[in-house]
Amino acid sequence: MRIFPAATTVYLFSLTLALATPARLLLNLNDGSRVIGTTELTTVAVHSASLGELNIPVEKISSARFAADRRSVSIRLSNGDKLEGTLNLPEITLTTVFGKAKIPLAQVRDFQVGGEAGGHAIRLQSANKNYVEFPASDAFDVMAGWTLEFWANISGGKGEMLSPIMRLGDDCGQQAGIQMDIFQQNVRFWARDRHEEGQDVTTKMNILDSQWHHWAGVVSEGQMRFYIDGVRVGSQPYTAGATGAQCPLRIGYRATHGNCYTDGTFDEVRISRVARYDGNFTPTTSFPLDGDTIAYWRFNEGEGATIRDETGKHNGTLHGTTLPIWVEGVQRPSR
Repeated sequence: MRIFPAATTVYLFSLTLALATPARLLLNLNDGSRVIGTTELTTVAVHSASLGELNIPVEKISSARFAADRRSVSIRLSNGDKLEGTLNLPEITLTTVFGKAKIPLAQVRDFQVGGEAGGHAIRLQSANKNYVEFPASDAFDVMAGWTLEFWANISGGKGEMLSPIMRLGDDCGQQAGIQMDIFQQNVRFWARDRHEEGQDVTTKMNILDSQWHHWAGVVSEGQMRFYIDGVRVGSQPYTAGATGAQCPLRIGYRATHGNCYTDGTFDEVRISRVARYDGNFTPTTSFPLDGDTIAYWRFNEGEGATIRDETGKHNGTLHGTTLPIWVEGVQRPSR
């Protein structure tokens, strides 16, 4: 195998798979579901006019992510190298607990080799004044039929608000917007329109337990609902109008109330123009990218300071005196 320096990006022209003894794969599908099983995949044969053929052992692969055409693929190796090319394979056959399953490649968003981790996530540290910021956009405006959801593993924070988790409408002369936070041992979801009218949904809960939790805030016609791990923890009538907040969306930081920061890890953040949830539900560790998706940040870059929006419209930036660190992605809590 040809050796590349760490973090080298190599652009390839085609890629095929060789199959032999079983290897464990985790596939994330377009509809948000996951399939885990073994396959006869042992090597990846990469063909390039400039580099020739590279037979890459599967154990050297960390993950692979597909573009919208489901042929173009970006492969990350365990040593940090990246390979980009096309995959000539119509389907992936897995042996699962339900038997053999043939998964068309058109249904696969990405896959990981070996474990059950969810790609990458970003860890914020209050000591380094870490946060993530996405530029202001009309598309983020909260209205009837709207959902913000994400996975977070929070350990604490710094400042009067303790842990500002998500904040839209901050440090730009407006009180309109939304926020999810941990405040005085409560988890809270609040929304305000441009006239500063709105509601808070607050419930007492110990969520600083070093576990992954799914958060979801939903605004529907006449009501706002707050879910933790798929369970509705509170709701309030909501008759206010659109927020109209022309401010950035921030994760882990609130400029007001004495500059508040969060200690925690974040992954899989999605905003939708529809009320995704009405009753209780079982959250998935990745979400479908559909016509109701406004923005979806998967945090699977694993390097750099840019967070890519899967819709291609709302990329974000990492901030801090020292940049946040990349870690293993969301794993479902063992409860």
